[in-house]
Amino acid sequence: MITEMFLNKFKIPRTRPGTLAGAYALLCLLLPTVVLFNARAVVPIAIVVALAVLLICWRKGQLGDLQRMDKPLVVLTCGYFAATLIASLNAGIESDAIVSTGKLAGIIVLAAILIPAQTSLSHSDRQWVFLTLIVSVSLATFWILFDVWSTAKLSWLIHGYDTRDPATVARLKMYGYFWYKSALAMLVLLALILGIYLQKHGSVLIAFFFVAVTALAGLEIGSRTAGFGILLALAIGSTYHLFGSYRRKLAIALLLLSFLTPLWVPSIGIKPSDVSAELNDKYGYANSIVYRLHIWDFVTGKIYEKPLLGWGAGASKRLGTEDQGILSDPNFGPLGEAIPIHPHNGILQIWLEFGALGALFAFSCVSRFLIIMDRRLNTPGSRIWGFSAAGLLACFFGFNFSISSSWWLTSVVFCIAIAALFSTCNEKSAEP
Repeated sequence: MITEMFLNKFKIPRTRPGTLAGAYALLCLLLPTVVLFNARAVVPIAIVVALAVLLICWRKGQLGDLQRMDKPLVVLTCGYFAATLIASLNAGIESDAIVSTGKLAGIIVLAAILIPAQTSLSHSDRQWVFLTLIVSVSLATFWILFDVWSTAKLSWLIHGYDTRDPATVARLKMYGYFWYKSALAMLVLLALILGIYLQKHGSVLIAFFFVAVTALAGLEIGSRTAGFGILLALAIGSTYHLFGSYRRKLAIALLLLSFLTPLWVPSIGIKPSDVSAELNDKYGYANSIVYRLHIWDFVTGKIYEKPLLGWGAGASKRLGTEDQGILSDPNFGPLGEAIPIHPHNGILQIWLEFGALGALFAFSCVSRFLIIMDRRLNTPGSRIWGFSAAGLLACFFGFNFSISSSWWLTSVVFCIAIAALFSTCNEKSAEP
């Protein structure tokens, strides 16, 4: 039924895609599939495509499209970048700071090319991009499900992961199919972004089908943030829409409350050991929860040592390493480093590395972005799917990924560009 509906509803456009559409289609074809094998490969691919987009815009005299960025957001983004520089200079320049700052500058440039350049695409061009993306998401999701249901036969051939090996079995029991978690993060996000386009063309059932399949894949590999997060995200997007004219104010108020987490959470007085006493250490998810609570407790203490400007870019990799001791819980025992690569919470990482000044600009950037989203996604359906994707991003930044992870930030820029592309696609077309 789903297949027949899809084939009848979405036919290949009669006109060929332009060169610019081809660049975005190539990005949609490669990123969801390449991330299955090497998440870091996302960055060079996006850079090459962005340079191609820049060249195409220059040759077509469309460089003016790149100036369509919201000016207040550009100013606030520059302010955030300046805050990262000030924090790093104040803490003393470290190699990690140089690398992290360089990554952030590159991501900003990438966003300044890929997000506004898509505005000049025609409706037919956007159809091509959609068809390419839906094919790549389908292939990547099928690959993961087939691999899991065949007990990692594909992973054994490509990565050498042997599910008969005791060490691999132990890691699988604790972390699930950890080598697919990066890919699933992108796939569940893209499933919601596909929903923006699909609901515009009366294909909500297909949109929910992709949500269900990617959620299933997330649960099958042991990624609770992906599997349950996408369902929670849909609830967030729907709730946001239901608040009507108050939704912007409420969203910004909740965002402010989130950014003030290091200031009000310690006053509650709940300790990680209080939570661990209620959990069973036999379950992997319980270990993850307790470990994160201890990480956040440690990070909050470090934030209070340098609250204004923070410890500088890349400080997460220097603080809380193994030589400073291993976190331990009275109920769960030894857990690991105080900060394993990054704090596993984006807001706490911003406070830790860039202090209150960085947090202020980050909050302002995100607030402005939410306002732009609300204006751009001006139909109930597109608003629900778009803000569901935003809610899922919040889940990932809140529990999984680092604010300085270049592959993840590149993926976010890619997803925002495609979401913007789909949001302006005509709802009524003679041949969708």
